[in-house]
Amino acid sequence: MENTFSRRSFLTHSAAAAGGIAMAGTVVDSLVSAAGAATEVGVDSIPTSGQKGGTLRVGIGSEVPSKLHFSGAQGKLDSNGFCVANAVYDPLFLSSADAKTWLPHLALSAVPDSTKKQWTITLRQGVTFHNGDAFNADNVVANYTAAAADTTVGLAISPLIASCVKVSTYVVKYTTKMAWTTFPFQLAEQQISFMAHGTDLDAAGGKPMGTGPFKLDTLSDWDLQTAGGGSSTWSANPNYWKKDANGGSLPYVDTLVFKVIVDPAARWQALQSNSIDIMVNADGSTVKAVKQAVGGNITNTSGSNSSYKWVSDENGGREPSINSIILNTNMNKGYWVGGKPKGAVNPSTGAWNASATPVVADQSIRQACAMAINRATYFSTVDGSIGQVSDGLYRSKINGKTATGLYKDPKYPKYSTANGKKLVDAWKKANPGVAAAFVIDIVQGNTAQQQAFTFIKNALSAIGITVTSRPLTQPDLIGAKISKEYDASTWSQFGGMVPDLNFVWFTSFQAFGKQVNGFVNFAQQCDPLIQSGMLAGMAAVPGTAAQQKAWQGVNARMAITVPYLWLDTTVTMFAARANVHNFAYAGAATATSNRASSRAYSPDGGSARWEHIYKA
Repeated sequence: MENTFSRRSFLTHSAAAAGGIAMAGTVVDSLVSAAGAATEVGVDSIPTSGQKGGTLRVGIGSEVPSKLHFSGAQGKLDSNGFCVANAVYDPLFLSSADAKTWLPHLALSAVPDSTKKQWTITLRQGVTFHNGDAFNADNVVANYTAAAADTTVGLAISPLIASCVKVSTYVVKYTTKMAWTTFPFQLAEQQISFMAHGTDLDAAGGKPMGTGPFKLDTLSDWDLQTAGGGSSTWSANPNYWKKDANGGSLPYVDTLVFKVIVDPAARWQALQSNSIDIMVNADGSTVKAVKQAVGGNITNTSGSNSSYKWVSDENGGREPSINSIILNTNMNKGYWVGGKPKGAVNPSTGAWNASATPVVADQSIRQACAMAINRATYFSTVDGSIGQVSDGLYRSKINGKTATGLYKDPKYPKYSTANGKKLVDAWKKANPGVAAAFVIDIVQGNTAQQQAFTFIKNALSAIGITVTSRPLTQPDLIGAKISKEYDASTWSQFGGMVPDLNFVWFTSFQAFGKQVNGFVNFAQQCDPLIQSGMLAGMAAVPGTAAQQKAWQGVNARMAITVPYLWLDTTVTMFAARANVHNFAYAGAATATSNRASSRAYSPDGGSARWEHIYKA
């Protein structure tokens, strides 16, 4: 099941949510260890002069709903939006190839104080924006200020960051709301890490302007179609600050074209017909089709033949996104103080009815739904056995072996139609006259989403629950989650380099005598135990028993409250024609020079470092 709404929306580039939102990163890296890089699929040597130039055509699944949604720190990006943004904007840091630390990019270093709440960031000098203006501390503060003041983005980052102030021309200081030992990952993996020029896509219609390897020449080069389709054309930045390992100029190609092809199977057909050079895909059936066509067992994480090559994040160093059904728990509407939640989608019209009884607000109904779904069968029939069955936030196996560290069996409800039906029958008895029915949002025009819905519909029917689909465009699907006017939705999200990056999606806090959910806590789950567990995990040293225990507790609690019906892991694949090189490679510039040296994590969350890719 392919979705693009991952942790990347509003904040990040590390997960995909599908329907829907995208905020953090999902792709590759058992294949991007530093050793043997030249032999890895998608990773090659520096091109010769005759191999540079030309046009790279990239197939992605969605477009931003308007050009203003692409505006730097104020944008609302899904995982596909991050794909494009990585070409235009540079982040402050990059994640390392082993997914365990952060590397210099626009920022050179991050030093915390003893509380782990204040982080002093030293910036790279000599970097300019596309218009020639210098990048410095004023830009970083301006980007934070714009994000914090935005009516949606500001609500997303307000639970995380208290301030960003200028210390000197090339030094800033971030203050976080909580002790946060891995905060620099936020400046590598989240949307707030992208640095845009102050006039970027302002109300007067300015062009998106960053320090990145590609730039927009004219707004007419961006053919945005809100109903689907469309394309954008970006030209190489001749003054890009980063160099390759030999000191040569980047990017390698002259022109980068992003083509929106909503249906994942159609994207694969476009690659085969030479309409595109490379595609991003997160639909299990299509991933399986590519693997079988290119050659190799479907459990492989890379492959190639004379025509194509591909890489996936199936066993990568970071936790992948998770395919799920997100449920509107309605917990922020008086749930913790005894009030009765209200509001549900009318299954006949698809419109929100503010006075209707929300069936999925009942925890026993959510648990019954979890019991009704045979996740193993879903995994094999809907997603082609690509990835692995999920019972929570973390993979249970990596490369076929039991995962160590964060994974611990969370005791998610086991598949049992009989037990699920008992819960539904009890709910019906306690709620006479209320139909055991709700609506599931899916992405319009996406055949993989329709297949997933049909499976879920049949499973829930067996326990006495009726569900109806509401096909929406990607922007409208995201909008329904933002407004909280939905019952349920196909979804793909979470994962990331560190579990801390999930905080904003789950956070609730005490206010006015009750629990209140955070703005992008779209499930509206408000659980003090989840909140305290996350705060403990973020304050702990990464990899310690304290950190693991805290995040395992969060995972176990979600197996009880069931704000998400977990299905399986999202496998993100980059597939390319055989003449495309370096699409699983990125080099981070060092703290002492602009040359790429240390290996960075790439592709990351459905987006690559486009400056390193070339065709030969």
